[in-house]
Amino acid sequence: MTLSTLPLQEPAAIKSNLVHPRGRDTFWRFYFGSVPGWQRLEGDIFKMMDNLCDIYHGAFWEFSML
Repeated sequence: MTLSTLPLQEPAAIKSNLVHPRGRDTFWRFYFGSVPGWQRLEGDIFKMMDNLCDIYHGAFWEFSML
């Protein structure tokens, strides 16, 4: 069997769950707890977006777990 004759497979669906606002600290700690200075990471990302995008003026971001 060659690459061109392999049967195509349907991609698996990706499911997401919205992170509750009270769970944001746990979300950050779980995924970024080993990163030095992770507590500042969210603010740094917002500041970077503000610097890079003229139309971005802050927002509340919703997080999802995939």
